[in-house]
Amino acid sequence: MRFNETTRHQTKVLNHERAAATQLNPKMELYAVVVTSLLNDSFYEKATTRLERLKELVALNDPVFVAQLAVYAREKMYLRTIPLVMSVELTKTHNGNDLVRKLVSRVVQRADEITELLAYYSY
Repeated sequence: MRFNETTRHQTKVLNHERAAATQLNPKMELYAVVVTSLLNDSFYEKATTRLERLKELVALNDPVFVAQLAVYAREKMYLRTIPLVMSVELTKTHNGNDLVRKLVSRVVQRADEITELLAYYSY
């Protein structure tokens, strides 16, 4: 490792347990938050903190990627709340085409989900 210049100047990243970790780019961090979150408190992170991080990551990422990830989370992972939250957050940062309309039509699959979406929108 003495001559490995690619790792010598990297900044050390620590996880919540203060162990060495890998720095994720915003796209991979958003994916990790989405697929591991039910928006409830956990040992590592409070639900409110995770929600704030999710909002920040949605704003940082490409709107098309966010929409595709929300559809994946709903249709393949069968998650309900996270895709709805992503849809609402995407409306705050994206406009100009029908991406959000198409996203909502894929994410809202049951009648009660539209009320949950509206409740989060007015939250």
